[in-house]
Amino acid sequence: LLAPGKKPLGHWLRRILKLTACSNLKVLSALMASKGIEWHGYYVSHDLLKKWSSGQQLMPRLASKEVLSVVSIMDAERELRWFSVARLMSFLCDLVVAATCGEAPSWATAQDLIARRYVELYQAEGLRRAVA
Repeated sequence: LLAPGKKPLGHWLRRILKLTACSNLKVLSALMASKGIEWHGYYVSHDLLKKWSSGQQLMPRLASKEVLSVVSIMDAERELRWFSVARLMSFLCDLVVAATCGEAPSWATAQDLIARRYVELYQAEGLRRAVA
């Protein structure tokens, strides 16, 4: 979810594209419309999916459930957990950008900082478990 190239929610939506065998967000939007899936009384447009994917708008948890309703998977709860992690990672990136004194880092830099710190913590935890 912190890999370069997309924001965390963009990576999560990429997971959904794979699960639905959709080639892009426009195809996903059309699939959702064909199944009558709406958000606030409207079909989920390609533009709205792009805004969620790019971080222009924070995708609400209830909207993620609507998106997941198009996916025929056994473990929707697992995908909701992935969504929650993506939202948390988005929050942390925004926090790094907003809380920096002086010139704020770019989103990509903040995302890279968090990803590297996560790897450090993950490796340290693995070493602790191996020693214990």
